[in-house]
Amino acid sequence: MSLTDVPRVLQMFVHFSITTMTGSQSGTQDPAKFAPPANMSVKNWVSTAKAMGAPVAALTAKHEAGFCIWPSKYSNYTIASSPTIGHRDLVREFVDECRVQGIKPGFYFTTGAYTPPHCNVSGTVDGGCMMDYQRNQITELATEYGEIAYWWFDHHSADPVHLMFDEVVEKHLPSAVMLGPDSWLNGEETGFASYPLYYAVNDTDGTRHSRPIPAHSPDNATNTMDGRGAFFKSWESDCSFFNGCHPWFCCGAVQDLNTTMQHWESSYGRGTNYILNVPPSPNGEIEPALVEASKSFRLERERRYGDGKELGATSGTVAAGETLTLTLAKASRVDRVWLSQQALATDG
Repeated sequence: MSLTDVPRVLQMFVHFSITTMTGSQSGTQDPAKFAPPANMSVKNWVSTAKAMGAPVAALTAKHEAGFCIWPSKYSNYTIASSPTIGHRDLVREFVDECRVQGIKPGFYFTTGAYTPPHCNVSGTVDGGCMMDYQRNQITELATEYGEIAYWWFDHHSADPVHLMFDEVVEKHLPSAVMLGPDSWLNGEETGFASYPLYYAVNDTDGTRHSRPIPAHSPDNATNTMDGRGAFFKSWESDCSFFNGCHPWFCCGAVQDLNTTMQHWESSYGRGTNYILNVPPSPNGEIEPALVEASKSFRLERERRYGDGKELGATSGTVAAGETLTLTLAKASRVDRVWLSQQALATDG
């Protein structure tokens, strides 16, 4: 079985927002500061994901500052106030381009720091104003852009607003995967998955599939992280494509290929999804160095974990309790072995 024969559990993040221009995540910035060049294109965002070999790319539709890069009908703090591309919808352009290039689109969406003028400061979830505001926006994203494969609900917990996010997406896009009810992070944004890592957890927060609490403590005594928990939880580890896995928005020194491979091998190799952030510059383009690093990452994965044909290796599958012998045509040095368990569909 070769690298191209199995699902490549890899995802590319695209962080692009007003923070790209200002470096600030404040929710009180002048939205006119979001001013990338009028001719900017999202094509190289998606082509970079394709070159990386990432089947899914997730865009920050609304990041921490609360700024929307689509013209939401429920806010004035959006791309519509941009002096250069105020007539455009980068979310729509992104999902359209993903479909053209065969990449599944995903969205990052968080509550954000911005408070709409029609909600006073105390208009929080309990007051209903902010809850309605968030519900309206997440409904826009879940109903106006077609099938969205993945949703990253940052800081997800069992609070009313995040549970509402889950309900909206489940209603309109039942096949979507969400950070929170379906998957969770480990590794503290270092690019490395924890070890050992178990996938059975207890129902600790009442959500549909549960998540361990605290989220990043697989050895916590209050959670049965010993393989005997009541619920399955898929894990993810993430990193930005810069030294130290930060910053999330442009820019920084591109991390070297060996580090990127170490992250991937200790994430995918331990059974987690690996999410690598490749953020565009203020000019709206992903820098050439990042594009080349993304290509090199894919090529190195293929080089290290090819199908073995150049060694004259046979291949096959085994059932439980059986043994598979691989015969090489010549004496060869093997420093890595790829083992993959077939995922089987069931009716229950």
